[in-house]
Amino acid sequence: MINELLAELKKIFDKVLHEEQNGNYLLTLFSGNEPKYILCIPVKTKEYIYGKVGRLDNIYTLNCLDFFYSPYGLYIFARNIDEFVSKLSDKIKLLG
Repeated sequence: MINELLAELKKIFDKVLHEEQNGNYLLTLFSGNEPKYILCIPVKTKEYIYGKVGRLDNIYTLNCLDFFYSPYGLYIFARNIDEFVSKLSDKIKLLG
């Protein structure tokens, strides 16, 4: 799942970095040479893919567990990767 998602995200963003931490994937999404957003996704998802996206300049942590409980950022719920990427694009427009 993560490899498919990374391939789709690399079509949209200039650079995508990812790491696994505490059962979650932390993805850093770049615009140009600047890291702009983080996206946290649980490693194990069953029927749905879900995650949370936020602007790097508005968050206080790079730990996914903390970020999931933070009041900053927007959640994304989808049935497949295409729907997830589409909703991610919409959420990023809202975040600015």
